[in-house]
Amino acid sequence: MTPIVQPSVIPLPKFARPRPTDRRRAIRYQCTLETSATLIAQVAGDTALAKVRNISVTGVSLILGRRLEPETVLDVEFFNKARQYYCRVPLRVVYVLDHVDGNVLIGGAFGRELTNEELKGLL
Repeated sequence: MTPIVQPSVIPLPKFARPRPTDRRRAIRYQCTLETSATLIAQVAGDTALAKVRNISVTGVSLILGRRLEPETVLDVEFFNKARQYYCRVPLRVVYVLDHVDGNVLIGGAFGRELTNEELKGLL
């Protein structure tokens, strides 16, 4: 699994505004077709599974079948079928976007950071 965004170490000009990706504190890992076949995510209250787009120790991007409002706090359960690894984490919805296929793309921050062992178990 390769990171898709790495924290920036290049100094910004004095008046430059950082892009949202530059403010990330953790490396995000994109979920490939292989990963998405083994990593399951379920949002509290949903009967359908969510698709994981990317994940880091601080948050996740999911594709859901229903809309959630920003600032909503709920639990997300992750399960890696290949590793038989389960993890439940509180999530605060940060942004919500309509996805081209009619689903909803959400980005959220975890209520606590995942440990390296948890992240490894999920990927």
